[in-house]
Amino acid sequence: MRAKSPNRRGSPEAIARRVVARRLNDLLTHGEGPAAVEDGRTARRRRRLLDALARGTERPDGMKPIEILQAVDTLLGLGETVASLKKVVTLHARPALRPETAAALVAALASAYQFRLEAYAFVGLPPPAAAPRRPHRGSTTDA
Repeated sequence: MRAKSPNRRGSPEAIARRVVARRLNDLLTHGEGPAAVEDGRTARRRRRLLDALARGTERPDGMKPIEILQAVDTLLGLGETVASLKKVVTLHARPALRPETAAALVAALASAYQFRLEAYAFVGLPPPAAAPRRPHRGSTTDA
């Protein structure tokens, strides 16, 4: 049997110092929050979703309303703001729904998908009245 090779990266103290230094650099360079720590894959995914949302909402028959809701909810989860999404999304006139029909539809959507409340405005629906808010990643409260 071969002897176990020594750790070439240094002592545990040196490793701990590197980890703390990396965290310090990330916090002071990029800030804190969900959008601050974003790797290349997440940035490309965000760009892809924004492009698809912009292309898909150019025409009224582009994206289906559920696809718009899913894309907007995902982008909000990635740290995109409602204001930046409003610049990208083109809102088109939708058929008018009776208030009770709209309320029932939104309640069913809220229980099935748990979209963020802000997402409903992008398809012309009012947010659910008494829907529980979905906790955001990194949240420490049990909302």
